[in-house]
Amino acid sequence: MVRTGRLIGLIGLVLTGAAAAQLPAFVQQYLQRLGGHLDEARYMAARAATGDAYRALEPAARDVVLRAAEARVGTLAAAHDAIAGAGELARPLVFIAHVDEAIAAATWRMFEPGLQLGWGGAAYGLGAAMLTFLAVAGVRRLSRRRRGDRAPGARNSISSAAPRSPASAGRSIRGVRRPPLRPGRPPPRGRAAG
Repeated sequence: MVRTGRLIGLIGLVLTGAAAAQLPAFVQQYLQRLGGHLDEARYMAARAATGDAYRALEPAARDVVLRAAEARVGTLAAAHDAIAGAGELARPLVFIAHVDEAIAAATWRMFEPGLQLGWGGAAYGLGAAMLTFLAVAGVRRLSRRRRGDRAPGARNSISSAAPRSPASAGRSIRGVRRPPLRPGRPPPRGRAAG
């Protein structure tokens, strides 16, 4: 029978792995949305350069609008090229380096999880599951140390798995001779019952 703690840990590993496996799908949907924003920014920059509405502006104002539109195109194009040119495993990391928060928020609102059958989804899923396992194991180890417990199966300096023989019942591990406990008598102060 599986203990409740282990079952919860197993469910946590599966959920973490499944969530991390969605990262490549999210980045792909972000990249599609980024491409749409890039096309729109290029269209707006072309309109700023040749449009009648922008020609009615003063030359100084037109330069400000044109520079802002071209800067937006440059930023979006650099991000799109970097993310699209990255390998499958590096793409989520490059995405984090070049993320546009407004586009990412819009992508998140419309995100639909998908089954990732590529190496990227599998690698990120397994990696996240391993990191979760290590984190849970570290937390358990720290909590055991605070409680004074040892890992299951580990021997500590006070007791061992082998039963003591009657000849060694009066000796402690450190070699200090103490009288053996007699049945029916309470242990002396400061000494736990054996």
